[in-house]
Amino acid sequence: MIYGIKGKIALKKNTEVVIDTGGVLYLVFVSINTLEKLPEQGKEVYLLTVFITREDSQALYGFYDEKEKELFKLLIEIKNIGPKTALGILSSVKT
Repeated sequence: MIYGIKGKIALKKNTEVVIDTGGVLYLVFVSINTLEKLPEQGKEVYLLTVFITREDSQALYGFYDEKEKELFKLLIEIKNIGPKTALGILSSVKT
């Protein structure tokens, strides 16, 4: 399990952030709320993460705080709500 990720922001766009952890670049999906709290490109950041593995994919989801991470985990336990839908729900709620 990947608990968190720390590095410099290499790219920010829509609900995706690329984090450079010293030469390895990680694509991390985030909510709009988390994206708005992140520093500018090139600055150091630390995000809590949830790593989800499926038959055909692996994805890393990042959260600025524990509250959002826990809510995400609760949402994806609901039938027919996947990680992308959960991020959409989190993005529509102001924190």
